[in-house]
Amino acid sequence: MKPLLNFSLTCRSCEDAKCVVACPEKALKQSENTGILMVDEKKCEGCDWCVQACPYGGITLHPDTRVAVTCDLCGGDPQCVKFCPEEALVIVNNDEEAEKLSSQAIEKLPAETERLTGLVKGKNWKPLIEDAEERSLHITDKLEALNKKSQAKNKK
Repeated sequence: MKPLLNFSLTCRSCEDAKCVVACPEKALKQSENTGILMVDEKKCEGCDWCVQACPYGGITLHPDTRVAVTCDLCGGDPQCVKFCPEEALVIVNNDEEAEKLSSQAIEKLPAETERLTGLVKGKNWKPLIEDAEERSLHITDKLEALNKKSQAKNKK
């Protein structure tokens, strides 16, 4: 079943990154060219001050290593966007664009909730199964294409 609402938050590459200022170990640096946040894992002691300082939830501590983790956009080629089997991820560059996309998703919630509730109450499983099968085929196609691309790249 498709989630009704799903989004990811990542580092916004703030101009005056509060997380960088908050780090007592100076383990965080921000690229002057790209604004991308970089973590020096050797310096990070997992104090969590950067997490608390970020107003957007764009940084966290790795659950095992307790080292700060944030998105570095894979050096400008974000793999999560490229390989998302649902093609559901996009990079947005400003608050207005993020708000617009969020509002569009939220506007769809009541109708989708009503549709799903009606299907479940009526025990009408066929549309749900058809949706799942269609998504499965799409994901399979996407993964096969990515696999072929990866194999071609490895042959070079």
